[in-house]
Amino acid sequence: MNEENEISQASMSERTEVEIDPKPSGAHNGKAITKFLLSPNEIYAATWSKDDDSVYGWPLDKDQPFEFDYFINVKDFCKNSDPQLSAVSNDKLVAIESVNKELLNYGVIEIINLVTNTKIKLETLCLDKSVTEICLVGCRFYNNGNLVMGSQILNNYDNRTHYEVFIFPFKNLNKQSWKVSNSIACGVSGEMKAYDFTDNEKIMIIDSCGLLTQWNLNTLSFEKQYQLEWNKIWALHPLEKDFYAFNKCFTLFAVCLQVTDYLEADLFISVYLTENAMHLSQHKIKYENDKTLLRSEFISSDEGERLLLFFDDNNIEIRDPYHLQHCIIRTVSDLCRELSTSNKESLLMFEALIDEKIYNISNGHLWVQELTKQQWVTYLREQLMDKTKIRALPNKSQIENMLQNIIDEHSDKSDDEFIVKKINPPYHGLLVKWEIMNNGRLIQAQKFDSITNEWKPLEWKVYPKHLVEFEKPPKKFVYRCDLLYNEDLIIITSIGLLILSVWEKDEIRIRYYKGFPFKYSFLLRKDIKNQMISGYIGKESEYKKKQFFAKKSYIQKLLDEIKLHKKSLLPPPDFDAITLYYEDLCMDGRFPFKELIDDYIEDKVTMSLYGHDLLKSFFKNKDHQMMEKLYAKCIKINTEKDNFLSNFKLFEIVTFSINDISVKSPDLLNQFLSYTSFTLSSTEKEIVIGRLSSKSHLQNHRTHIHLSNIYFTNRLITFLQNIKELVFAFLEEKKFHLDKFHDIVKKIKNDKWEDINEMPFISDILLELTKTEIENSKKIQNLKGNDEKVIQEFKNFFSEEIEKLKTMIEELKN
Repeated sequence: MNEENEISQASMSERTEVEIDPKPSGAHNGKAITKFLLSPNEIYAATWSKDDDSVYGWPLDKDQPFEFDYFINVKDFCKNSDPQLSAVSNDKLVAIESVNKELLNYGVIEIINLVTNTKIKLETLCLDKSVTEICLVGCRFYNNGNLVMGSQILNNYDNRTHYEVFIFPFKNLNKQSWKVSNSIACGVSGEMKAYDFTDNEKIMIIDSCGLLTQWNLNTLSFEKQYQLEWNKIWALHPLEKDFYAFNKCFTLFAVCLQVTDYLEADLFISVYLTENAMHLSQHKIKYENDKTLLRSEFISSDEGERLLLFFDDNNIEIRDPYHLQHCIIRTVSDLCRELSTSNKESLLMFEALIDEKIYNISNGHLWVQELTKQQWVTYLREQLMDKTKIRALPNKSQIENMLQNIIDEHSDKSDDEFIVKKINPPYHGLLVKWEIMNNGRLIQAQKFDSITNEWKPLEWKVYPKHLVEFEKPPKKFVYRCDLLYNEDLIIITSIGLLILSVWEKDEIRIRYYKGFPFKYSFLLRKDIKNQMISGYIGKESEYKKKQFFAKKSYIQKLLDEIKLHKKSLLPPPDFDAITLYYEDLCMDGRFPFKELIDDYIEDKVTMSLYGHDLLKSFFKNKDHQMMEKLYAKCIKINTEKDNFLSNFKLFEIVTFSINDISVKSPDLLNQFLSYTSFTLSSTEKEIVIGRLSSKSHLQNHRTHIHLSNIYFTNRLITFLQNIKELVFAFLEEKKFHLDKFHDIVKKIKNDKWEDINEMPFISDILLELTKTEIENSKKIQNLKGNDEKVIQEFKNFFSEEIEKLKTMIEELKN
């Protein structure tokens, strides 16, 4: 208690207070603004002027124009070199990052309260070093009030640099002295390349083999891994910049890495699907001059989605995330002026485009203009003349809203009633125009050809052949239509939900289907003619369960199935119906289900998302011919030299189905094994295969216990290691068939415990143990009393945990 009082008194005595100067007439005394930052909730902003050495705060929750409310002179708080604004919080706190030249260029981060004009002292103890001896690199405030800060710490014991992230909790923010609550060990020099934290509370860690691992800072849990296409440039040179950006609906993830190779700057951009970490597109650029990337972000979504790269020369590169080679360059000034709806001609002091908003400062006032999606798309198509095809997938939330609206419209109807037919043409986008003709039996489209700069007409008679009855008028087929954001057309029909597209081929094709194509009366006729696949459905009652009607209850079922799929993209199409009837459903002399299967097999994106489900349906329907076609495509793609990472992802469709293939199609398995046995490896393949699992970075997460007795802490650590020894004593008896597990046992025998946590796959073996240790570490903080009492409490607690671990190991052995 005495030590705590001494620390508290010392903190108060070292508090920095500066007399507040009178409010100036203009921001930064008219000097140029160097940086503009937003708080996490975007209702407070901070500007920094290098020429004026000042930081100004701007509340954005009032009527425009906004005026600054607080300001500081940076030199009053920071005596180090190269100070710059690093972060701003919702609570009007700013972080100033600088360099201490006297301590080997150590990074220093100072937190300043703009309201009280005071500096806050940071306290932590890591590797027996105080915060003043730790090189701090980068920080970020989050909406929950927490401050997250990166560090580089030289461990005198092993002479290696340890990279740690410190988390300061919100409960400390009203105090003048903050103590770190949690820390995350990200890795050590030589084993990791870079780490950073994103706006949405993720921490990204790149190891030395180019594996990017995504963790959640709130839950401290693993989320995703992305394999980068590594080469010697990235391996040999330190990363100058690393930026990570998610799009608005978290379906895409962009990585931007920059290194300086002699006098050239190399920039590597890669975009992934977050659904399955599928590598979509990549681009490598070599800049001859010293051009530095400042930040990256996505703008808009669907038909107008682009990746924006902001450089220090005031240029913005506007790139298509699905085809990164497609690039349009604009200056920040030109882009803001062309998008602005303001006619103000006053001299601008600063302007920026951030998160789909234009910020400009003039005459001491801050103005904000929000960009609408339609405004951006129109600008993209008409002013930038960007009319390349739309590669975005159908938007799941838009389809959910459409189905929900149909149900709401029929709230007073019974479940067994048909929905009201409602077609409201035209359905026009900027690149595709749809028309519903002949009472829904004919679909016409016009597709803009960016090569010829002309509109190409297309049409398709979508009324199915099996619905045509001799000398009877056609029945209702299309009930509802809507234009999707990617300019596909969604239609609710009497056979289910269809999404039509014109992007992949020069014709209208089905892109997605959910429902059941035939009524039981048609299937009964097929049985009579012995055309039905034997044994699939044998009774009339089974037919009736499968058929689809455009009724309220069936629309509700569609909505429930889509919502049940928790991922951000649509669930797999109804492959069981598609694969069974691809030779039966006929429209205008074409077989759209067969076309859909062919399109899915040919397209790497849809194959990576739904290929495994498609293969399972082939197994279920015993369609060996289509199984072999899908398998052959996966093998063929894997032999391609270009874009190996995407191709390798498709190879998993086969490898993850090995058990089913071995039982249901042994010949196919023999072909697969024969091929893989003679596949020559490449450097990139060895990287991917050898790094399927990363080191468990966050297994080193701990809760700081702030114990003053170092001897007791060491005894406690030894006790936890003894528990590990108990676990591995059981693991040693297990005869693992993989070499990597033999390596674990070997290291244990040689008493090399410090190497265990750094090994791949250790997280898979000790997943439950890791969770237990994290929970236990939280309980340590709450224990009171002398050493003997605490040790006894630990023994009592861990005796139960050991029994649980024994049970877990026995299950592994069996």
